[in-house]
Amino acid sequence: MTPEVFVSDLKRNVHDPAIDGVLSQLAEPSGRRPGPKLRELSSWFNSLPEQHRENVRSAVGLGVHAALFGVLCAIDGVTKVTDATVELRLRSAGEVLVLNADSDECLHDLYQAEVYEQLFGPVV
Repeated sequence: MTPEVFVSDLKRNVHDPAIDGVLSQLAEPSGRRPGPKLRELSSWFNSLPEQHRENVRSAVGLGVHAALFGVLCAIDGVTKVTDATVELRLRSAGEVLVLNADSDECLHDLYQAEVYEQLFGPVV
């Protein structure tokens, strides 16, 4: 696996489902007794016209992006979280790959390229 494949998998298996999961909870909260705040947000969300729901989808996407981008910046060492160095290792079939090893592109840059148009629109 390469850092590019890891970031692509991260988008497909974390980024996209996080957005869809939040929107699903807003549309129809799960559980026997959803909390009052979630019920209130759901009522508000369901009362919105479709265009406004799309705006909420965009805002949720920005929130997911900010969280994942921030974590990847921390892993890449461009955002300091601790005095220690963070190393992201992937073990597969007996091989170990350090995904944030010194390379031409950082994980947060690869992620940004992967999601940019979806979140921010076409590059001008």
